[in-house]
Amino acid sequence: MLDRRQFIGGGVALLGAATAGGPARAAESGAALSSHPSLRETGQKAGIPFGLCEPASRFPANRAYMDQLFAECSLCVPGNEFHWRAVQPGPKVFNTTKLDLFARYLAEKKVGLVGHTLIWFQTVPDWLKSVNDPAAFEQAMATYIDHTVSRFRGQVVRWDVINEQVDPKSPREDGLRDTLYLQRLGPDYMTRAFAQARQADPKALLCYNEYGFEYAKAEDRRKRDSLLKLLRHLRDQKAEVDCVGFQSHLDGTGRLDLDGLSAFTREVVSLGYKIAITELDVKDTAMPADEAERDRLAADHAKTYLDCVMAEAKPVTITTWGYTDDKSWYQYYDWSRRRDGRPLRPLAFDAQFQRKPLWGVIETAIRAAG
Repeated sequence: MLDRRQFIGGGVALLGAATAGGPARAAESGAALSSHPSLRETGQKAGIPFGLCEPASRFPANRAYMDQLFAECSLCVPGNEFHWRAVQPGPKVFNTTKLDLFARYLAEKKVGLVGHTLIWFQTVPDWLKSVNDPAAFEQAMATYIDHTVSRFRGQVVRWDVINEQVDPKSPREDGLRDTLYLQRLGPDYMTRAFAQARQADPKALLCYNEYGFEYAKAEDRRKRDSLLKLLRHLRDQKAEVDCVGFQSHLDGTGRLDLDGLSAFTREVVSLGYKIAITELDVKDTAMPADEAERDRLAADHAKTYLDCVMAEAKPVTITTWGYTDDKSWYQYYDWSRRRDGRPLRPLAFDAQFQRKPLWGVIETAIRAAG
């Protein structure tokens, strides 16, 4: 997934919106779910904090919306505000005004921050592109990470230190994406970034975050293989990586590669990493028009995915990429809008803040893992 944050066979098990035996009937109606404890409460009891994404840039104008949100979660991803381009628009200019205000509000609500994301190829500051000297480039990276992580030490529960650095189309043997960081510093820039983040906040969870490895597609298989190569390299380098973020942008009409995903998750855990579900949603662009049927199928798809992953590991956190359907990043792009013009429904809450079947799936998964 490359632009959402700019808005802010042969023994292989395959499963799409339905299987030969029919989908797991996970979906429970919103009305039936309304009396259940919040995911905030359920997550706290299970030891899996639940979080939502809502841009800090909308605060305080959206305070009423935020007040609703924080009844349901104990973590918040503040949209784009931690990106290097946002935090340091000039070589000697730092701007965390929006984040500072937002962080104070979250502290009042006893909600932790998710630091998303420090190093991402999509948010390189313009001024950094002219820094050609490797030593100067590394110093700039260290300064930004130290400034940002230190400033919010004790408030950020999980830092997505490195984001989306594997590319299934990469010609490199290691599968790394050709980024400015790679060009200036070589592949070990990631180890250095994690070390700097650990020094700045020894207690926060440090995460490598990635997308696009859930399905029965050649590019997903290549992504899994390349990501495992990277994770082995980071382990061998003794990099300060605590967990791997499974972004979990699901496609409700896709075919999940359950065997491949299970084996991948087991290997991640065997390498000594925890996992986090970091950006969960279910794209319903090509799903049926009927909303009740669409919600059920999306919930069934998410249940199959979560059951598969969480059979191998208990996530340290679960976060969804948005709160209510009408604020989803998918609505802003032609490729993800529905051709029938109907509103998208990819999240756990509808536009009226009502819990949907996907909410029930997340609740059940958290309870089972606790």
